[in-house]
Amino acid sequence: MLPIVEIPHFVKDYAQGYQDLFSPELYEHFQRYLTGLLVSENKTIQAINGLLTCDLIDWAIEHGFHHPVVLDSWYTCRQLCEHIAARGLLYVGTVQPDDGVYRGGRWQSIESWYKQLPEEAFQPVRFRYRGQTEKYWAAAETRQVDQLGKVRLVASHKEEDRSDEPRFYVSNYLQWELSYVLRLRRMRWPIETSYEDTKGPLGFDAYELRDEEGIRRHWYLVFAAYSAARQATAEGRWGNWLQAKLKTVGQVSRQVQGEALAALVTFCLTALTQGRNMQSIVEQLVTYLKH
Repeated sequence: MLPIVEIPHFVKDYAQGYQDLFSPELYEHFQRYLTGLLVSENKTIQAINGLLTCDLIDWAIEHGFHHPVVLDSWYTCRQLCEHIAARGLLYVGTVQPDDGVYRGGRWQSIESWYKQLPEEAFQPVRFRYRGQTEKYWAAAETRQVDQLGKVRLVASHKEEDRSDEPRFYVSNYLQWELSYVLRLRRMRWPIETSYEDTKGPLGFDAYELRDEEGIRRHWYLVFAAYSAARQATAEGRWGNWLQAKLKTVGQVSRQVQGEALAALVTFCLTALTQGRNMQSIVEQLVTYLKH
């Protein structure tokens, strides 16, 4: 972790939009925290994703959300799916090949269920996504899946010869057409990529915090850092702080790391030329790290 001796220009420019929300002292801390998220590489915590559960569903409903909920395999569990259904919402979830399905009077794995599907069960499925037509081959049956109850179980392939690995989805609405189920699931892909960006360069799921308030604070600030990085990569939104056009969140993170390292080197050289000894410089850098 680099000592933050100076706030990078990019962070300063972006943080101005939040300045009115903080006192001068907290605003300085806010800028340092954003910089730290972009610079740091070693942050550890388990299961921060667990915060996004029933409480957030309730919050979304209270704020006018009444659309189908799309879940990855992490969140496709009995507690959350039952909560979604109890609040009157529909969902499309993701299940794994080794999850259980009840068929033929006994429980078996979804993978075994899939292998018993007849050839004619798979049909071409087309839908529009972001202005283009996408095509899949899929089959579906209404089955009891683990502890989710009776759901519509879908097996999907991208390749017509089904040479690719099958994907398995469930829905608590049994009458949905396959095209609608797959289109809903497809719409979740930008969320997957944003998770990769926040978990990778920004350490969303890797931070040593124990209390919920601290985790939520870290969570919100990670999203602020992600928004800042995405702003830098958005077309026509380049700031004056950098001539090159950055295309990914990782590139923004590396740019801020480079600027922070350059500021650290400049700080040390300037201090040495002013006659300061190394011990005093190190002590000041330790002070920066504490902040």
